[in-house]
Amino acid sequence: MEFILEQDIMTLYGKLHFVLFEVSWMNWILNFEMNVYYIHFGKIPSLMKEFRLDKDPLIFLNTYYHHTDKASAKQILESGKILKSEEKYGDAVGGDGTYLTKLGPSHSKHTIAKNNYDGTTARFYEDKVNSGKTDVAIEFKMAKGTVHDHSKDLKRDVHRYPDNVDLKKVTDLKFHVRGDKGLRTFEPQKK
Repeated sequence: MEFILEQDIMTLYGKLHFVLFEVSWMNWILNFEMNVYYIHFGKIPSLMKEFRLDKDPLIFLNTYYHHTDKASAKQILESGKILKSEEKYGDAVGGDGTYLTKLGPSHSKHTIAKNNYDGTTARFYEDKVNSGKTDVAIEFKMAKGTVHDHSKDLKRDVHRYPDNVDLKKVTDLKFHVRGDKGLRTFEPQKK
């Protein structure tokens, strides 16, 4: 067997030690040995598995951001949930769900506003920035397979989780808050 790649990957189930030995490109099948570290249970099983990246996306985590204003961020922190947008209120272009992006706080407020809102004028985006809609970026990791990617259809970086996001069920939760003194980041304690 030919050794190709070794890498640690964070997944929904913990840390996955990924050792890729050979690839069958015809079937998109990867054969690898993996060790899954169950942090909560202290078990370290070793598995041999044939894995299809195109069929089993649930174990891979992506980083997503939900941008909002400071008052809404406080409510999200207190409730432990990001509430979904609903089509009946006119703010769910891809259907009911919690809208996310992969654009984080390193992007400007204007870039975030242009990405997250589907207005047509510069004034529309300016109003979103001025009203604070880009002041807080809530960062977390979720299983890639649970989030719908609407980027191709909308020509923007837009992703949608089909329900409310329960912050107790995500990993690596951080709040990035923009203010007069720059960007502050904090990691809330899980309840």
